[in-house]
Amino acid sequence: MVIQVLIGIYGFYAIRTFEKYTVPVTAAIMVLMSILAWSRPGVVNWGLTSSLPPAAHMAMLSLLMTAIGVGWGISWVTWASDYSRFVPRSVSSAAVFWYSYIGMLVPTVWLAILGATVASVTKDTDPAKMVSAVFGGVTSILVLLMVLHGPIATNILNVYSAALAALSMGLRLSRTVLALVAGVVGYLVTIYFVFQPSFAKAFDNWMISLLLWMSPWAGVVLTDFFIVRRGRIDVDELYREPERSAYGDINWGAIVAFLVGLVAGWSVEDGLVPALQGPSRRSCWAAPISAGSSESSWPARVYLAVGRRVAPASVPQPLGSARR
Repeated sequence: MVIQVLIGIYGFYAIRTFEKYTVPVTAAIMVLMSILAWSRPGVVNWGLTSSLPPAAHMAMLSLLMTAIGVGWGISWVTWASDYSRFVPRSVSSAAVFWYSYIGMLVPTVWLAILGATVASVTKDTDPAKMVSAVFGGVTSILVLLMVLHGPIATNILNVYSAALAALSMGLRLSRTVLALVAGVVGYLVTIYFVFQPSFAKAFDNWMISLLLWMSPWAGVVLTDFFIVRRGRIDVDELYREPERSAYGDINWGAIVAFLVGLVAGWSVEDGLVPALQGPSRRSCWAAPISAGSSESSWPARVYLAVGRRVAPASVPQPLGSARR
């Protein structure tokens, strides 16, 4: 944790250097793991089937897909904007986005498939024990080093991005102090997860809680940018005083739409946390999918109905043409 916070405090160039020299090594280890796991007999149970009824099986798959696939992805939607300031102006916004997106998508999906296939031969949820049982020897040491690298490589981004997000909210603290706060909070959350009876259940609860508010937030933001403002926005105006800014202070139409999305998603939510289980969950066999679509579509519809009346007129500056 100390290493993560120190790299996050130092900033972008330390993060870039760390990733530059460690990611190729971890990628090579992942290739080796994939070859050993998918080519040797007995490592993967290719004929494994679920004992759950079809409806329950689909519900669990949709729950995992929504919590981890959607929830994890939405939580990183601002990633490209955190680092675009360090990219040459000759690079287009589309290139910044797609390189960031593909760089996150490929290893995440690859490692998820690899982990799922390896887990087919063991019921142990401890990654260290699973790796030792499946690979053994020198390979298990290499894999454990990669597992150790994963949290560091991920959390240094979280520490750095959390500080930038807090600064964008107008908090009058230095980036160093905010990075330290993010590190301490992350450390406490990690301790909470470690001491839970089921890490998988605790992690699922966490991801569902993120999804509950991020989906309506994403629905409002995407609707505002792509439909209401048609991709036109003046970044400088966003940082002016509310009294002088073309966008004003609070977009109450967006707030109302966001709250509607929260209620709509919660009503059909079927997470593992009792407080997040809505009244309609029992009548929906695929509640996670319904929750995700409700949380995104309902605020979008409400914002289209009321947002146009309260959203300030957009400044005609196409973002797609900007070079960042």
